[in-house]
Amino acid sequence: MADEAATSDVAKSDEAPDRREDLRRLWAAILRLPATQRTAFLLSLRDERGQGVIALFPVAGVASIRRIAEAIGTDALSLAALWKDLPLDDTAIAARLRVAPELVPRLRRTARQQLGAVMRKGPR
Repeated sequence: MADEAATSDVAKSDEAPDRREDLRRLWAAILRLPATQRTAFLLSLRDERGQGVIALFPVAGVASIRRIAEAIGTDALSLAALWKDLPLDDTAIAARLRVAPELVPRLRRTARQQLGAVMRKGPR
């Protein structure tokens, strides 16, 4: 449960309001991505150490597990069952999306580029 402790620390830090606002902006931008890009991005979301960080959204109060599930086209119970295995590898994501595994990195890269552009623009 170290990941949960780490995400709680982030959500409770002095910078939490700014980080929460950044997470809200990021979440809004994620929802505007095409479904395949959104799913590839969210299911593989990890920090620089390779640890899953999708839990930041519910911990910060930005998106519930139900909202994340809707965003990836599944139900909350299915996502909850998958939660402990996140982030998923490209083969598992490809199977969920019913695409070739070679396509997943491209979907994720395109999502990151679009999200990066939105986040660099700053708040609206």
